[in-house]
Amino acid sequence: MPVSTGKCTNFGLCARADSREWIEAPLEEFFCPDCGKPLHREKPSGGGGRKLVVLGGVAVLLAGVGYFLSRPGEQAPAAPPPSTAAAWLRLAGSDTMASRLVPALVEAFRARQGGGQDKQIAIAGDGSSTAFTCLQQSTCDIGMSSRPATPAEGANLTEKVVALDAVVLIVHPAREKTTPTAALASSQLYVRNAQSGTRKWFVSNFGEPPANATEVRTNAEMVERVKSDPRALGFASRAFAQGVQALEPEGKPLTRDAIATESHPWARRLFFYLPANPSPAAKEFLDFVVSEAGQDIVEKQGFVGQNIRTLQTVEPPPNAPPEYAGVANIAERLSVDIRFQHNSRVIDTKARDDLERIARILSQPNLKGRKILLFGFADSSGSRPANLTLSRDRAQAVAEALRTQSIDPALVTGFGQDLPVAPNDTEENREKNRRVEVWLRR
Repeated sequence: MPVSTGKCTNFGLCARADSREWIEAPLEEFFCPDCGKPLHREKPSGGGGRKLVVLGGVAVLLAGVGYFLSRPGEQAPAAPPPSTAAAWLRLAGSDTMASRLVPALVEAFRARQGGGQDKQIAIAGDGSSTAFTCLQQSTCDIGMSSRPATPAEGANLTEKVVALDAVVLIVHPAREKTTPTAALASSQLYVRNAQSGTRKWFVSNFGEPPANATEVRTNAEMVERVKSDPRALGFASRAFAQGVQALEPEGKPLTRDAIATESHPWARRLFFYLPANPSPAAKEFLDFVVSEAGQDIVEKQGFVGQNIRTLQTVEPPPNAPPEYAGVANIAERLSVDIRFQHNSRVIDTKARDDLERIARILSQPNLKGRKILLFGFADSSGSRPANLTLSRDRAQAVAEALRTQSIDPALVTGFGQDLPVAPNDTEENREKNRRVEVWLRR
């Protein structure tokens, strides 16, 4: 029986994947012996730096970080760029999404009944900015981005949040414990390229990198460079930060719940962008990705999905208003905060989907009869009285939207600029503070 060598990519869930060791296995049973996931087999393809990877019988062509998924059992095609491939579905943009998350979603999509097992799917991951170029040139059906589109980029596009993530600063695993501030002052900085949405996260939080910073192309390359350089400081998606030491802001633990509610200053959204008239293939794949099954796949890949659940015990902060502090004794907080369009009381695109998710979980037999409580918040721009009014208006806007789902909240109130989840020092952070928390009375 022919054999080959490959690597497991079930990172964070399999020791063989985390060790990045080569595994020898028969081609007919080309799976990780520890976790059972398909192995990735690599060999040169003679295509200008591209590599050929075989994923569980599905041919995948990498161009930088590009993939071309063909029909099971077929020989992998010669190396056409995804923009010109005759594919049933073409995705382009973020490396964070293209290198692990989207291939796993495609694999699950194709494995389900009627999931397009005989269709070709092309994935190119050259940075978030390329998503919008490809959409403008009609060379992809879905743009993947780890940052929001600018107004110019997003004109005439449909935005959909498909996962939640966080970026972390990373240093060598043997480095003495340090803080982000100290590390930034005493390290060789590694940065992503100009097309990267993750690089824009760094610039937003820490400013433009110095001229002597070393540029890398992908999350995976970033992690490997930091692991091999004791003086290195880099940054990567939390889902990729294995085998390195991750740094967090002082006093802000980076928990899953903090990412799910987007209450951590380093949390971020991962987006799909579609043209105004998306292809049937794009709509079908998107519907799967945002479904409960699709969001479960998101979680398994080390990101945070959007399926709603109750949080673990929430301890109100010492400076919480008495009315807010008292709620923890009678209610459970849901794993979602509702946010709004810029400087508006109109809920944003993710919030519209979240309200439908809330309605679905409240229809479950074990939650029927439980009452919703809504608490609005504002940033610190403007006066305290104005912010208090604005926070209450936002909570009322969410209540009105829930009533269209036949859900009548038991309490709707606001706390103004109290209890910020991020410093009010940048527009991105102020938007995090403009929110409505959703609680469920016991």
